[in-house]
This record gives sequence, structure tokens and C-alpha cells, in this order.
Amino acid sequence: SYLFDDSLGDSKAIDSSTNKLDVTCSGTGCPYYLSTGGHDGSGGYQFNNGQSLTLNNNLLNFGTGAFTISAWIKTSATTGVRQERDDLIVKGDPVINGYSLSLVNSKPTVFIGSTVYTGTLSGTTAINDNQWHHIAVTRASNGNIKIYRDGTQEATGTKSDSVTTSTSFVIGKHGTKSESFYTGLMDDL
Repeated sequence: SYLFDDSLGDSKAIDSSTNKLDVTCSGTGCPYYLSTGGHDGSGGYQFNNGQSLTLNNNLLNFGTGAFTISAWIKTSATTGVRQERDDLIVKGDPVINGYSLSLVNSKPTVFIGSTVYTGTLSGTTAINDNQWHHIAVTRASNGNIKIYRDGTQEATGTKSDSVTTSTSFVIGKHGTKSESFYTGLMDDL
């Protein structure tokens, strides 16, 4: 759980959960800390120009099990498909193995699995309106996937592939390449 209420002291964002999995700055450096930039008026991070955060740890490998990923984001960027998307939260190469919560055509999208482009599910509403939005993806142990935007379910699907990968957990860009950089504010991951 990353509240993004800290100023990246020692070039890392503090994990507020009991796991203490702090993420460190990577890419072109640290995202900008805005002390009142978050969705709740407290801190938040501005990502642009290739900044990202990385965690080298296998605890975020969920295998074929259940998981939930969510974040508050605010963006006005228009995104496309493939490398023109914005990756928010990624473990692995999101279209080949692992998982990601991304923006494709400016809509919340999840990539899950181990087969190229078969585990893609997108929401229905573009969220590049420069307003705060809470986006979430859940996967149940039976493989049922749901995408939510501001508490409203926007899409459902099924994908039970393993999302375990040996690559890093990355916030703000593609998991293994220098592309798909997120542009916007992020809070409470």
C-alpha cells in the first residue's frame, strides 16, 4: 500500500502496509512530489518525462490466485494502444506475461497472462478529463476479472493464467522496456 504522502526521501516511496516493500526511483528519476497534489488533498506524485518507481521482489507474484490492484489517478493525456498506452502498475511484460493496470485509448485496461495479447480487458469510459478517478481491477481465484472506475463496474472477463514472473514490479512505465510512460498524478496505490 503506497499512500504517496511522502516526499521520496532517500529516493523511495514508503510502503505503509506491514510488508514494508518500499519502491525506489528508476527510469529518468523520481516522480515529483506534490504535498497537496493527492486526491484527498494530501500528497501525491506527478509522473512525466519517464519517471518510475521499482520494487525488485517476488512477493507480488500472484500465480493463478486472486488479487486486487487499485490507484487514484488524474490525467489529461490521450493514450493509444500497444506502446502508446500508459502503464500505471506493472509486473513483467504486461502483454506477454505478468499483469498490468494501464490506460489504453485513455480507458482503464488490465493485461493478465502468459499468452501475447489474449488477457486484455478494458473499461468503457475514457478518464483523461483531468479529474481524479479511482480505478481498480480484481481477479477472483476462479479467474473472473472485473474493472472498476469510481466504484462502478465497467467490464468483466475471465483469465486464469499464472501472473508469476521474475521481473520487477514497476509503477509508471512498462515493466521491462523504456516505453508506455504514465503522464499524470497518482495517489493511494
